[in-house]
Amino acid sequence: MLANSMNFYCRSDGNAKGPFVGKYSVHVKDFEDLALPLLDTKLKHQLLVLDEIGKMELKSNKFQSAVINCLKNNVLL
Repeated sequence: MLANSMNFYCRSDGNAKGPFVGKYSVHVKDFEDLALPLLDTKLKHQLLVLDEIGKMELKSNKFQSAVINCLKNNVLL
């Protein structure tokens, strides 16, 4: 999904605002708008693939909670 998305949730331009991971500004809301609907446990996933959870993704408390919620609801990750 992220590879096909036109949403970019990190940038390294001169007008960037935090939070930062290295030189990159993480746009947490843009990331959450893209990722959180995919982690909705009401969707009854058979399998949910998370390729990488890194420092940028961990800037979102909502994302962390959504992943934990998937685990608690026995979604296969």
